[in-house]
Amino acid sequence: MDQNQNERKEFLQQQLQWTKGQIDILDQMDMKLQEMKGIAEHVAHNELSQSEIVNSSAEINALNQEYEKLIESYQMVVH
Repeated sequence: MDQNQNERKEFLQQQLQWTKGQIDILDQMDMKLQEMKGIAEHVAHNELSQSEIVNSSAEINALNQEYEKLIESYQMVVH
């Protein structure tokens, strides 16, 4: 391989790693959303006590904070 081909190959390998990193972040974001959805559906379809509702809300808030951190890391990668 000549110098241009080596540089192109290295560039493409870097792009592949970058893309894999973005996919990983998006997969984590999807998992958090699925967890929040599951909790929300459980609350909507079941008669829960006030303390169970509060606990479910706290779980969703914690997951949302994790989701927001993932958004920040994704945006840092994109920009």
